[in-house]
Amino acid sequence: MVRIGLNLAETRVLRVLANGPVSMKMLEKDLGGSFSWTFRCLDHLRTLGFVQISKDGRVSTASISTSILGSRLATFLRESDFPKPELALKGLSLRILPLLSPDGATAKDIVKATSLSARTVASYLRALRGSGIITYKMRIYTINPRRRSLIELVRAFSEHMNISTASSLAIPYAMLWQGKGEFLISVDTALDHPHFLKAADTALDDYGNEIIHRSEYYLYSPIKRKVSKAEAYVQAIVIDPNEPRMARALRKAARSDLRLRNDVLYEAKRYGIEGTIKEVLSNGAT
Repeated sequence: MVRIGLNLAETRVLRVLANGPVSMKMLEKDLGGSFSWTFRCLDHLRTLGFVQISKDGRVSTASISTSILGSRLATFLRESDFPKPELALKGLSLRILPLLSPDGATAKDIVKATSLSARTVASYLRALRGSGIITYKMRIYTINPRRRSLIELVRAFSEHMNISTASSLAIPYAMLWQGKGEFLISVDTALDHPHFLKAADTALDDYGNEIIHRSEYYLYSPIKRKVSKAEAYVQAIVIDPNEPRMARALRKAARSDLRLRNDVLYEAKRYGIEGTIKEVLSNGAT
Protein backbone atom coordinates (compact mmCIF):
# COMPACT_ATOMS: atom_id res chain seq x y z
CA MET A 1 0.00 0.00 0.00
CA VAL A 2 1.29 3.48 -0.88
CA ARG A 3 2.48 5.52 2.07
CA ILE A 4 0.16 8.51 2.33
CA GLY A 5 1.88 11.57 3.71
CA LEU A 6 5.26 13.21 3.46
CA ASN A 7 8.30 13.09 5.68
CA LEU A 8 10.36 16.18 6.43
CA ALA A 9 12.80 15.55 3.56
CA GLU A 10 9.97 15.28 1.04
CA THR A 11 8.45 18.56 2.18
CA ARG A 12 11.88 20.13 1.67
CA VAL A 13 11.93 18.77 -1.89
CA LEU A 14 8.57 20.39 -2.62
CA ARG A 15 9.77 23.69 -1.17
CA VAL A 16 12.70 23.64 -3.60
CA LEU A 17 10.65 22.56 -6.62
CA ALA A 18 8.02 25.23 -5.94
CA ASN A 19 10.43 27.72 -7.53
CA GLY A 20 10.77 25.73 -10.76
CA PRO A 21 12.43 22.60 -12.23
CA VAL A 22 15.71 21.51 -10.69
CA SER A 23 18.26 18.98 -11.92
CA MET A 24 18.73 15.88 -9.80
CA LYS A 25 22.37 16.84 -9.24
CA MET A 26 21.44 20.31 -7.96
CA LEU A 27 18.62 18.91 -5.85
CA GLU A 28 20.97 16.36 -4.31
CA LYS A 29 23.45 19.13 -3.49
CA ASP A 30 20.76 21.46 -2.13
CA LEU A 31 19.30 18.80 0.16
CA GLY A 32 22.66 17.45 1.27
CA GLY A 33 21.77 13.81 0.75
CA SER A 34 22.97 10.99 -1.44
CA PHE A 35 21.66 10.38 -4.96
CA SER A 36 19.75 7.25 -3.86
CA TRP A 37 18.17 9.12 -0.91
CA THR A 38 17.12 12.00 -3.16
CA PHE A 39 15.70 9.60 -5.73
CA ARG A 40 13.68 7.73 -3.08
CA CYS A 41 12.13 11.03 -1.96
CA LEU A 42 11.29 11.97 -5.54
CA ASP A 43 9.95 8.52 -6.38
CA HIS A 44 7.52 8.66 -3.48
CA LEU A 45 6.42 12.17 -4.45
CA ARG A 46 5.93 10.94 -8.01
CA THR A 47 3.80 8.03 -6.80
CA LEU A 48 1.60 10.51 -4.94
CA GLY A 49 1.25 12.54 -8.14
CA PHE A 50 3.11 15.62 -6.89
CA VAL A 51 6.26 15.60 -9.05
CA GLN A 52 7.56 14.33 -12.37
CA ILE A 53 11.06 13.44 -13.51
CA SER A 54 12.24 14.07 -17.06
CA LYS A 55 15.54 13.16 -18.71
CA ASP A 56 17.50 14.96 -21.40
CA GLY A 57 20.55 12.89 -22.25
CA ARG A 58 22.34 12.26 -18.97
CA VAL A 59 20.60 15.09 -17.11
CA SER A 60 17.54 14.18 -15.02
CA THR A 61 15.33 17.05 -13.92
CA ALA A 62 12.60 17.07 -11.29
CA SER A 63 9.62 19.43 -11.30
CA ILE A 64 6.12 19.82 -9.92
CA SER A 65 3.77 17.64 -11.98
CA THR A 66 1.97 19.29 -14.90
CA SER A 67 -1.22 17.40 -13.97
CA ILE A 68 -4.26 19.02 -12.33
CA LEU A 69 -2.94 17.84 -8.98
CA GLY A 70 0.46 19.38 -9.70
CA SER A 71 -1.19 22.64 -10.68
CA ARG A 72 -3.16 22.71 -7.42
CA LEU A 73 0.01 21.94 -5.48
CA ALA A 74 1.98 24.71 -7.19
CA THR A 75 -0.81 27.21 -6.49
CA PHE A 76 -0.94 26.19 -2.84
CA LEU A 77 2.83 26.40 -2.35
CA ARG A 78 3.19 29.74 -4.13
CA GLU A 79 0.07 31.58 -3.04
CA SER A 80 -0.59 30.27 0.44
CA ASP A 81 -0.10 32.74 3.27
CA PHE A 82 1.19 29.99 5.55
CA PRO A 83 4.81 30.64 6.62
CA LYS A 84 5.56 27.02 5.65
CA PRO A 85 2.65 25.76 3.52
CA GLU A 86 4.22 22.36 2.91
CA LEU A 87 3.70 21.55 6.61
CA ALA A 88 0.01 21.01 5.82
CA LEU A 89 1.14 17.95 3.84
CA LYS A 90 3.52 16.29 6.26
CA GLY A 91 3.04 13.14 8.28
CA LEU A 92 -0.54 11.91 8.46
CA SER A 93 -2.13 15.20 7.40
CA LEU A 94 -2.93 13.85 3.93
CA ARG A 95 -4.85 10.98 5.49
CA ILE A 96 -6.89 13.29 7.69
CA LEU A 97 -7.60 16.38 5.57
CA PRO A 98 -9.56 14.57 2.79
CA LEU A 99 -12.00 13.39 5.46
CA LEU A 100 -12.83 16.99 6.37
CA SER A 101 -14.06 18.03 2.93
CA PRO A 102 -16.62 19.23 2.14
CA ASP A 103 -18.77 19.16 5.30
CA GLY A 104 -16.30 18.19 8.01
CA ALA A 105 -16.00 15.29 10.43
CA THR A 106 -15.78 14.60 14.13
CA ALA A 107 -12.65 13.19 15.75
CA LYS A 108 -14.49 9.88 16.18
CA ASP A 109 -15.36 9.84 12.48
CA ILE A 110 -11.68 10.26 11.62
CA VAL A 111 -10.56 7.52 14.01
CA LYS A 112 -13.14 5.15 12.50
CA ALA A 113 -12.24 6.01 8.90
CA THR A 114 -8.46 5.75 9.35
CA SER A 115 -8.01 3.17 12.12
CA LEU A 116 -5.56 5.62 13.70
CA SER A 117 -5.52 5.90 17.48
CA ALA A 118 -7.64 8.57 19.13
CA ARG A 119 -4.47 10.07 20.62
CA THR A 120 -2.77 10.35 17.23
CA VAL A 121 -5.82 11.92 15.61
CA ALA A 122 -6.22 14.38 18.48
CA SER A 123 -2.56 15.39 18.20
CA TYR A 124 -2.84 16.12 14.47
CA LEU A 125 -6.13 17.96 14.85
CA ARG A 126 -4.60 20.22 17.52
CA ALA A 127 -1.62 20.99 15.30
CA LEU A 128 -3.73 21.62 12.20
CA ARG A 129 -6.13 23.81 14.14
CA GLY A 130 -3.29 25.72 15.77
CA SER A 131 -1.85 26.48 12.32
CA GLY A 132 -5.17 27.80 11.04
CA ILE A 133 -5.48 24.96 8.57
CA ILE A 134 -8.72 23.63 10.04
CA THR A 135 -11.56 25.03 12.11
CA TYR A 136 -13.65 23.48 14.89
CA LYS A 137 -17.30 24.13 15.65
CA MET A 138 -19.87 21.99 17.45
CA ARG A 139 -17.52 18.97 17.49
CA ILE A 140 -17.01 19.19 13.70
CA TYR A 141 -13.59 19.78 12.17
CA THR A 142 -13.46 21.30 8.68
CA ILE A 143 -10.75 22.71 6.44
CA ASN A 144 -10.68 26.47 7.00
CA PRO A 145 -12.95 27.84 4.23
CA ARG A 146 -10.53 30.74 3.78
CA ARG A 147 -7.87 28.26 2.59
CA ARG A 148 -9.31 27.77 -0.87
CA SER A 149 -6.03 26.67 -2.44
CA LEU A 150 -5.63 23.98 0.21
CA ILE A 151 -9.22 22.77 -0.25
CA GLU A 152 -8.65 22.45 -4.01
CA LEU A 153 -5.33 20.67 -3.43
CA VAL A 154 -6.85 18.16 -1.01
CA ARG A 155 -9.70 17.44 -3.42
CA ALA A 156 -7.31 16.90 -6.35
CA PHE A 157 -5.05 14.69 -4.24
CA SER A 158 -7.96 12.56 -3.08
CA GLU A 159 -9.19 12.13 -6.66
CA HIS A 160 -5.68 11.24 -7.86
CA MET A 161 -5.26 8.55 -5.20
CA ASN A 162 -8.75 7.16 -5.88
CA ILE A 163 -8.01 6.82 -9.60
CA SER A 164 -4.64 5.20 -8.84
CA THR A 165 -6.28 2.70 -6.49
CA ALA A 166 -9.09 1.85 -8.92
CA SER A 167 -6.64 1.52 -11.80
CA SER A 168 -4.59 -0.98 -9.79
CA LEU A 169 -7.42 -3.48 -10.34
CA ALA A 170 -6.26 -3.66 -13.98
CA ILE A 171 -9.84 -4.02 -15.25
CA PRO A 172 -12.21 -1.50 -16.86
CA TYR A 173 -14.18 0.54 -14.31
CA ALA A 174 -16.32 3.66 -14.07
CA MET A 175 -15.88 6.10 -11.19
CA LEU A 176 -19.34 6.96 -9.84
CA TRP A 177 -18.82 8.82 -6.56
CA GLN A 178 -15.94 10.00 -4.39
CA GLY A 179 -15.90 11.34 -0.87
CA LYS A 180 -14.10 11.21 2.48
CA GLY A 181 -11.41 8.75 1.41
CA GLU A 182 -13.84 6.32 -0.24
CA PHE A 183 -15.23 5.90 -3.75
CA LEU A 184 -17.85 3.96 -5.71
CA ILE A 185 -17.10 2.17 -8.96
CA SER A 186 -18.95 -0.04 -11.40
CA VAL A 187 -17.28 -3.02 -13.08
CA ASP A 188 -18.47 -5.79 -15.39
CA THR A 189 -17.42 -8.71 -13.19
CA ALA A 190 -17.49 -9.55 -9.49
CA LEU A 191 -14.51 -8.53 -7.35
CA ASP A 192 -12.89 -10.37 -4.47
CA HIS A 193 -10.83 -7.76 -2.65
CA PRO A 194 -10.78 -6.89 1.09
CA HIS A 195 -11.06 -3.15 0.46
CA PHE A 196 -13.62 -3.24 -2.36
CA LEU A 197 -16.96 -3.88 -0.67
CA LYS A 198 -20.18 -4.93 -2.34
CA ALA A 199 -22.24 -1.77 -2.75
CA ALA A 200 -25.51 -0.38 -4.14
CA ASP A 201 -27.46 -2.94 -6.24
CA THR A 202 -24.75 -5.59 -5.75
CA ALA A 203 -24.99 -5.32 -1.95
CA LEU A 204 -28.79 -5.21 -2.07
CA ASP A 205 -28.77 -8.59 -3.84
CA ASP A 206 -27.36 -10.09 -0.64
CA TYR A 207 -30.04 -8.32 1.41
CA GLY A 208 -32.78 -9.97 -0.66
CA ASN A 209 -33.67 -6.87 -2.66
CA GLU A 210 -32.90 -8.21 -6.12
CA ILE A 211 -33.29 -5.66 -8.88
CA ILE A 212 -31.76 -6.64 -12.22
CA HIS A 213 -28.58 -4.71 -12.95
CA ARG A 214 -26.01 -5.05 -15.72
CA SER A 215 -22.99 -3.84 -13.74
CA GLU A 216 -21.52 -4.78 -10.40
CA TYR A 217 -20.97 -2.03 -7.84
CA TYR A 218 -18.25 -1.72 -5.21
CA LEU A 219 -17.24 0.78 -2.57
CA TYR A 220 -13.54 1.20 -1.90
CA SER A 221 -12.83 1.80 1.77
CA PRO A 222 -9.37 1.98 3.40
CA ILE A 223 -10.79 0.10 6.39
CA LYS A 224 -12.51 -3.26 6.43
CA ARG A 225 -16.23 -2.80 7.01
CA LYS A 226 -19.58 -3.82 5.56
CA VAL A 227 -22.00 -1.73 3.55
CA SER A 228 -25.31 -1.67 5.42
CA LYS A 229 -28.68 -2.07 3.75
CA ALA A 230 -29.44 1.62 4.28
CA GLU A 231 -26.11 2.70 2.78
CA ALA A 232 -26.62 0.38 -0.20
CA TYR A 233 -29.99 2.01 -0.94
CA VAL A 234 -28.44 5.47 -0.77
CA GLN A 235 -25.57 4.40 -3.02
CA ALA A 236 -28.04 3.08 -5.58
CA ILE A 237 -29.83 6.46 -5.62
CA VAL A 238 -26.46 8.25 -5.91
CA ILE A 239 -25.66 6.14 -8.98
CA ASP A 240 -29.03 6.65 -10.67
CA PRO A 241 -31.44 9.04 -8.91
CA ASN A 242 -33.97 8.61 -11.73
CA GLU A 243 -34.31 4.81 -11.45
CA PRO A 244 -38.01 4.30 -10.48
CA ARG A 245 -37.63 0.65 -9.47
CA MET A 246 -35.04 1.48 -6.81
CA ALA A 247 -37.09 4.43 -5.56
CA ARG A 248 -40.15 2.22 -5.15
CA ALA A 249 -38.11 -0.49 -3.39
CA LEU A 250 -36.64 2.05 -0.98
CA ARG A 251 -40.04 3.58 -0.15
CA LYS A 252 -41.57 0.18 0.45
CA ALA A 253 -38.73 -0.92 2.73
CA ALA A 254 -38.67 2.38 4.64
CA ARG A 255 -42.44 2.37 5.25
CA SER A 256 -42.25 -0.94 7.10
CA ASP A 257 -38.99 -0.24 8.95
CA LEU A 258 -38.63 3.07 10.79
CA ARG A 259 -35.06 2.29 11.80
CA LEU A 260 -34.10 1.67 8.18
CA ARG A 261 -35.72 4.98 7.22
CA ASN A 262 -33.67 6.86 9.84
CA ASP A 263 -30.49 5.07 8.80
CA VAL A 264 -31.15 5.94 5.14
CA LEU A 265 -31.54 9.63 6.03
CA TYR A 266 -28.27 9.52 7.98
CA GLU A 267 -26.41 7.91 5.07
CA ALA A 268 -28.01 10.35 2.63
CA LYS A 269 -26.51 13.25 4.53
CA ARG A 270 -23.11 11.54 4.51
CA TYR A 271 -23.32 11.05 0.73
CA GLY A 272 -24.57 14.59 0.12
CA ILE A 273 -28.00 13.70 -1.30
CA GLU A 274 -30.24 14.32 1.71
CA GLY A 275 -32.71 16.38 -0.35
CA THR A 276 -32.96 13.74 -3.06
CA ILE A 277 -33.60 10.94 -0.57
CA LYS A 278 -36.27 12.95 1.28
CA GLU A 279 -38.01 13.53 -2.03
CA VAL A 280 -37.84 9.84 -2.90
CA LEU A 281 -39.26 8.83 0.47
CA SER A 282 -42.12 11.33 0.31
CA ASN A 283 -43.07 10.78 -3.35
CA GLY A 284 -45.64 8.01 -3.31
CA ALA A 285 -46.80 8.61 -6.83
CA THR A 286 -43.65 7.23 -8.52
